[in-house]
Amino acid sequence: MKIRTDFGLLWQSVRQMGAKERDFQFEVSDRQILDIDIELERGVDISLDDLESTGGLLSYKGRQVLLYIPDHGRWVQSVIDGTNQGNRFHVGDCTKLDEMRQKGKFDRYVVTTDIGGIFKITGQNNVSSHVEHNAELKVCKLCLRMLNYRGYDTGPLSKKIIFDDFSISDFFATYS
Repeated sequence: MKIRTDFGLLWQSVRQMGAKERDFQFEVSDRQILDIDIELERGVDISLDDLESTGGLLSYKGRQVLLYIPDHGRWVQSVIDGTNQGNRFHVGDCTKLDEMRQKGKFDRYVVTTDIGGIFKITGQNNVSSHVEHNAELKVCKLCLRMLNYRGYDTGPLSKKIIFDDFSISDFFATYS
């Protein structure tokens, strides 16, 4: 599929700088790049060795990611109903992730690039049957503190306001 765009204003700026116009084209050179983006949107189980941290932010294969535990055990139904906030999702390499690494429980995490705030969770309901559902999860407060997001640890706004108003898309716009 060809996309046609008018670069008139761009070329006008190029000429003002004294440069010359030249032909160019955009191409997607590696289909695998697109495939990993699709996988990450759905959520991917990864090994601890594959997760990267740059400036405290989490990334996987060059993409900024969120990290969460899908298994909510016996609390899954209350998380779905909204009576329990459930496990938090992580946006930074916080002390909780260090703790989980040391306990050997890091393999429970899934990475995603989905910024919708709705996560696929699992668990066991009261009648011992397996449940899978999508639910809203909250951000990890330790991540907010570690990154000092919007002055979480030092600023004039209350921690509760920053936590309650947290938006994944705003976070990615600020920190990506």
